[in-house]
Amino acid sequence: MENNSFESIESNEKFEWNKTKLIINLNFSNHISELNQVYIPIMNKKEAKELIKSICPIFESDFCFKKLNRKL
Repeated sequence: MENNSFESIESNEKFEWNKTKLIINLNFSNHISELNQVYIPIMNKKEAKELIKSICPIFESDFCFKKLNRKL
């Protein structure tokens, strides 16, 4: 994380944080003491907007998603 470059544990794929349009950060745990983080980079602005539009109905914060969409 120091060099601002992230890579997949299971492949050679890398992405630079500042070259993405949207990053989805997922936190999950298999056990109480174990926390894993997964970053999903979205590089394309159109795809990022489509993703935001598709997940907006799941949550009860239309204002937040509209604001996020404008910032893209």
